[in-house]
Amino acid sequence: MRREKEYLKECLQKAGIKNEILTTWKALQSKTDSHVGAILREGQTLTRNGSKRHYEDQNGVRCVRIKAYDMDTSFKVVIGEYTEERCEALFLQFLKALGKGLRIEGNYVDIEIGQVEWVEKEDSILKANIACQIPVTFHGGIYQDMTKKAVAIGEIQTGKEATT
Repeated sequence: MRREKEYLKECLQKAGIKNEILTTWKALQSKTDSHVGAILREGQTLTRNGSKRHYEDQNGVRCVRIKAYDMDTSFKVVIGEYTEERCEALFLQFLKALGKGLRIEGNYVDIEIGQVEWVEKEDSILKANIACQIPVTFHGGIYQDMTKKAVAIGEIQTGKEATT
């Protein structure tokens, strides 16, 4: 969850958010500036998976990767600005910086964007004249890697004794 949050922070900075990027609703409410960027944790969902994938690593060792859990981590990204044009420009720059996914600890994580909400000053707790709230979900997993043991031919035994 920490790496995903850092990635979103980098994307907001690339988009043009100059101020400190906030991470709590309380800090966002008390912000008096209209130029604002925030990353708010929404939650995390874990679902058992159990799928297996057989592969060989770079050294030729046969391995099995078990996906123990599917993990969906959700955030809400908030961009607030003085004018609608500037807010929309920051939003589009954020989308360009976001990409389709990223690698976390060697595992690819998909990024999905939900329905974006645009709110005016009168409808918001923010001091910004206009703001957009972007739901972002990272689809990843928790994996367990195991190496397969090499067995020499002739060492394989069955449950019964061989009779001659």
